[in-house]
Amino acid sequence: MSATSWAWLVLLFPLAGSIAIALGYKVLPSKLAGLIGTVAIGLAFACGIGALLCLLGENADARHHASSLWEYASVAGLHIKLGIYVDPLSVFMVLVVTGVSSSGESSLGCRVDSAPQTMPRSPGVRVTSRQLSGPSIRSTARL
Repeated sequence: MSATSWAWLVLLFPLAGSIAIALGYKVLPSKLAGLIGTVAIGLAFACGIGALLCLLGENADARHHASSLWEYASVAGLHIKLGIYVDPLSVFMVLVVTGVSSSGESSLGCRVDSAPQTMPRSPGVRVTSRQLSGPSIRSTARL
């Protein structure tokens, strides 16, 4: 496969994962939705590695490619196309963003529910919201 084919797949997998989660948001458990999102980004990361390997197999002068999917506007000699440009910098950014995003911590392990957490109370102990908010820092400017 070419580097541009890998790059189109980098865009396709997160889009497909987002559509799957959006269509099944009422029936999917939250952990499964998180798994679908993480796998989609992980597949995008794998496709980024594929694009990198394709670029590394070429001469340094020829490590940039452009591909267009279709032309969606053509007016008075101006042709606007839906396209993608693949070079070493864009592949590096794909690997950084998808690598961090596919770590899975935000979607699988550290999910915070919207329901408020209740603290167990001991008899005779009163806890105010000010005590739970932590220390307050006051600063004053002196001239």
